Amino acid sequence: MIQKQDLRYFQEKQILVASIDIGTNSTHLLVAEINLELKSFSIKFTDKSTTRLGERDEEGNLTEESIQRALVTLKRFKEYCKSNGVKQIVTAATSAVREAPNGQDFIRRVLDETDIQIEMISGSEEARLIYLGVLSGMAFEDQSFVIIDIGGGSTELILADKKDAIALTSSRIGAVRLKNDFLNKESINSERSSFLTTFIKGSLEPSVRKIKSRSKGDKTLSM
Repeated sequence: MIQKQDLRYFQEKQILVASIDIGTNSTHLLVAEINLELKSFSIKFTDKSTTRLGERDEEGNLTEESIQRALVTLKRFKEYCKSNGVKQIVTAATSAVREAPNGQDFIRRVLDETDIQIEMISGSEEARLIYLGVLSGMAFEDQSFVIIDIGGGSTELILADKKDAIALTSSRIGAVRLKNDFLNKESINSERSSFLTTFIKGSLEPSVRKIKSRSKGDKTLSM
């Protein structure tokens, strides 16, 4: 006969946890089931909303419109987690929030209105988490890899192998940032295109230089 404590043990071998990624263009929810005994996980649910926090006012602050979009999304995510037995929610905000003068105000407001605690992560921490995510989904074998993650507000270049992240870099350049800073409704002519190409290369140069210096001429390097 199974005792009550045994039932609790079996029930708690698997728990649901959620992560929320608040980015420059969109906000993502991922719910995973963790098997505590096997030390493994499986993704059970994903959702996203285009919150466009990268929209700024003239002082660089997050706009009230973008904050409202984020709040609506976060409340919906929180309700889903509550209704489906999610035990823990881990929430991270990236470049849009960490660069905005009112970023901390946004974090406090989210906590007050949704009871969601946001961790504002640095560019290097963002790169490290990207590496761990890629590592969990692919085999590195004996090769070193360059991982490139192009986001709305930043681009991460990571040199890594199966043992460690060798170099972590983050540049303040992304799809939404470029659109807001340089693009409008007019078509892009060849001169504009050439300027943007030069600007992007220049912005990424410090990251590329760091990757090259740490790769030590590794001929097995892959991307």
